[in-house]
Amino acid sequence: MAIGDPREAVLLGRQAVDDAAMLHSRRMDEELAKLVRACQQHRAIPEVAEFSELVESGATDV
Repeated sequence: MAIGDPREAVLLGRQAVDDAAMLHSRRMDEELAKLVRACQQHRAIPEVAEFSELVESGATDV
């Protein structure tokens, strides 16, 4: 998200969130928070904004 194509990052991020749904750890929460922060500069892209909002809400079915 920070250095590549934001739309591709959303696809990869969705898979990562799906995979991480079973893991309830502080480290995973920290990594997801980093991802949300990286989304901020690309929130004008609808897919990024939607993904960011879903991750921030704690939704696991993104």
